[in-house]
Amino acid sequence: MPRKVCSSYDDQCAQLVTPAGKTVRGCYQEILTTCSSHNCEIFQTCTPNNCNGKLFPPNRLFCYQCSDGTNCPENMILHQSLSQVCGNYERSDQCFAVTDYNIVHRGCVSDKTEAKDTCDRLGSKCLKCSESNCNSASSGIEGRKLQCHECFGSIKTSDCAAYQGSNSRIWCDLYPTFGVRQKCYTSVANGIIRRGCTSDNYCKSHDCEECSFDNCNNRNKAQMSCYQCNSLEGTYQYHKGCIDLKDLQPRSCRLRFDFDITHRGCYSAWINATVNGKVVAFIERACIDREMEGKAACEDDDNDSCIACKDDNCNNHDVSMSKRITLNISVFITFTLFIHIIKFKQLI
Repeated sequence: MPRKVCSSYDDQCAQLVTPAGKTVRGCYQEILTTCSSHNCEIFQTCTPNNCNGKLFPPNRLFCYQCSDGTNCPENMILHQSLSQVCGNYERSDQCFAVTDYNIVHRGCVSDKTEAKDTCDRLGSKCLKCSESNCNSASSGIEGRKLQCHECFGSIKTSDCAAYQGSNSRIWCDLYPTFGVRQKCYTSVANGIIRRGCTSDNYCKSHDCEECSFDNCNNRNKAQMSCYQCNSLEGTYQYHKGCIDLKDLQPRSCRLRFDFDITHRGCYSAWINATVNGKVVAFIERACIDREMEGKAACEDDDNDSCIACKDDNCNNHDVSMSKRITLNISVFITFTLFIHIIKFKQLI
């Protein structure tokens, strides 16, 4: 800080803050006119040589001040040299931090800078706080934008409920709230599913499942239930009520993580299988699986040996042996019961 010798022997050192927040230091008799013309509220004099060189006012705010995409996004505990006293004095001054296109700006609210203009432009997404160096937190950005799936719909029937694949991908907000790391989310409530970026603030008032890498909110969340049983004794899906559904309750289907809504459905089938040279006929009711052998037969309206449907618990069809046409015994349809027939062979 520069020094000078006062022109009058009996002069004093002085320092003041103008109404514009600027600090002025010098010899009392020289800066008195400055204070008189500006109606200064903060004024101090002292007599030792160079006594007006300390921080003034002593309660002046310090803030971290920077603008870049390299050091400024990091936690400021790693960059203490960026802590500086605010250049303008205001009693109610604050520190700020804001992210704009992955560039982080930190400074004092009293600043007259482009960084402060960015803070004003982004409004509530600019973090403001009132203690010295309170704008120290990591920005939460990862040096690039996050991509998530965004959609909304019924958990039962919408494409949004199923595995997303390459569907509905969006880039998250360019202006995330400072200090809040962006994530993808999936929320299911009251029969409705919603996917998106946490920057839309939906998860502030709803329960969400969150994740932190590109398109991670893609997993199937669809729900489906069907009657699941067969009338073939000795298999683990056997239920004596499978034919007439007496004392039988539907159950939730186990859906693959990449389940597609077009695969949704239940079926009822009359199956003829040859076991150790003998024809075994039985009823099977289950969830449709996209890899199920014989699925085409179930979806064929002209084939009444198997009836497929799309709604929950819809496979309550009457496929009793007296009313349904059996498949030719030379045709072997395995459906999902193939493994059970293998087990049945082992029991005979």
